[in-house]
Amino acid sequence: MPQHLPLLQNETIEFELTPHLLAFYQHFLIWLVLIIVSLTLPAFSSTVIKIFVPKNINIPTTLINTLLGGVGLSKYSGILNATNAEQAIIPSLWLYFLIIFGAGVSVLTIDFKWLLKFFVIAAISSLLGVFLFRSLPTIPLTGALLGLLGFASVELMRRTHSFVVTNFRLILQSNGLSLSRRELFFSKISDMAVEQSLVGKIFNFGTLIPVTNSGLGLGDDFAMASASYQSGNVGVGIAGGKMVSTPRGRSSQVLFGVPDPLTIQTRLTELIQANSEVNHLQNIENTLNKDSHE
Repeated sequence: MPQHLPLLQNETIEFELTPHLLAFYQHFLIWLVLIIVSLTLPAFSSTVIKIFVPKNINIPTTLINTLLGGVGLSKYSGILNATNAEQAIIPSLWLYFLIIFGAGVSVLTIDFKWLLKFFVIAAISSLLGVFLFRSLPTIPLTGALLGLLGFASVELMRRTHSFVVTNFRLILQSNGLSLSRRELFFSKISDMAVEQSLVGKIFNFGTLIPVTNSGLGLGDDFAMASASYQSGNVGVGIAGGKMVSTPRGRSSQVLFGVPDPLTIQTRLTELIQANSEVNHLQNIENTLNKDSHE
């Protein structure tokens, strides 16, 4: 149970939930790809060098120099020159992969913090490889170690999430370096949406998104289409769009990646029904009828 969670009068805990082990599988995969590429490139360095050197394919090494200059070490920015250009092929390829991969992940996840993370990894790996290990080929290996730390951080993030269901409300919390807590009374919830990816269906986990009458728990998706025609100096154009509200929320504000989501949805729906105004009025009516008969 989340710390410092006082219960209300007559409130009891029904059950507690935490995200499934694979709830953050997309984050795990991102770090796993980084680790695999960081280990694979050095392992096949001789093959890669044979591909580029005989064909005189120029792999720019200015990226490492730029990173050094960007962190205030511009006097060392000439560390890559013709004498070690061949040695710099592997780390240069890895750095370009890191930036491109980070940009792709940021676009797909709509979270540009990933690009910032990979820039930081590129800078730290370059600094450690050049100044601590004094070896350019160790730059990708250093990145692999940082990738392992990132992989472990995902599990730590998963463990910070906790969801408590009482007979009155939902308490959704993430308590890591910062605290995020959301409390929803069942009487305010109008719908409980379920989302399951293909991986979630295979391993039986999914996300439950509580939606209130005021629209809390909904996000807007906007699609737009346009067409135009021009003949000579005359042009005609038409455009239209549609906005659709869909259930969504951050992992700490929904029941993210919980096991057996369909069963949990049924139990939550029962609690929503038990806390509805209609049910309360029915209970009052039954009580009044009982008293009148007595």
